[in-house]
Amino acid sequence: MKFTLTEIGAITKSVGLIATIFGALYGGVLMTGYGMKKALWTFGILQSAGILTFIILTLLGKNYVAMITVIFAENFMIGLGISAIQGFIMSVCSLQYTATQFALFSSLTAVTRVIFSAQAGRLVTLVGWINYFIFSAILAIPGLLLLTQYNKWTTTDVGLNRNVKRSDLWYIIFFLGGLVIMCTEVLWRLIDKANWAPYAAMVGALISAFALLSGIIHSRISYLNTPWNDKKVN
Repeated sequence: MKFTLTEIGAITKSVGLIATIFGALYGGVLMTGYGMKKALWTFGILQSAGILTFIILTLLGKNYVAMITVIFAENFMIGLGISAIQGFIMSVCSLQYTATQFALFSSLTAVTRVIFSAQAGRLVTLVGWINYFIFSAILAIPGLLLLTQYNKWTTTDVGLNRNVKRSDLWYIIFFLGGLVIMCTEVLWRLIDKANWAPYAAMVGALISAFALLSGIIHSRISYLNTPWNDKKVN
C-alpha cells in the first residue's frame, strides 16, 4: 500500500492503541446490559467486519485519513472483542484454579495469531490484499458457530444491570484524552515537529495519571460511603 514502516508503526501504535483501549472500556459498559452471550455474538461479528474495512484502504491506496480511520475502526472492534472474550473466560474459570485457568485460556486465544501471522506475507503474495482480508474475516465463522453451544457451557446469561455513573465516564474520557495527547508524540516527530514531542508525552501522561488516580480515590470513597458497608457499633 506504499506506506513506510515508520508511518505504519506510528499510526498503529498511537491511534490503534487508543482505539483498542476505548473499545475495551466501551465494550465492558455495553456488556453490563447486553449479557455475555449477546455480547460475544455482537462483538465477534463486529470484529470480523472490522477486518473488511482494510479493503477500503486497499482500494484508496496511500491515504493518511483513510488509514487512520481504518486503523481506529478495526482496533476499536478488537477492543470490543477483547472485553467479551476476557469476560467470558473469567466467567467459566473455576474459583479454585482461577489464575491458572485464566492464564491458560488467555494464552490459547493468541495461538492462532502467532502461528498464522508468520505466513501472512506469503499468503498476501499469492492471493493479494483484498482476498487476504476477505479470507481473514471468513476465519471468524468457526468461532462464531461455537457460540451455538454457549448454553451447554453456562446456565446463566444476564447483564450486570449496573448503572455507570456520569462521574465514572468523565474519568474514562479524561484518561483516554491523556492517552491521545501522549500518543501524538510519534505524530509530532513524523511532521518534523520533534520539539513538541516531549511536551505532548509529558502532558498526556500527567492527564491520564491524574484521571486514573482521581477515579481510584472516588471509587474508594463511594465504596466506604455505601450503606451496606457501614459497620454497626453495639
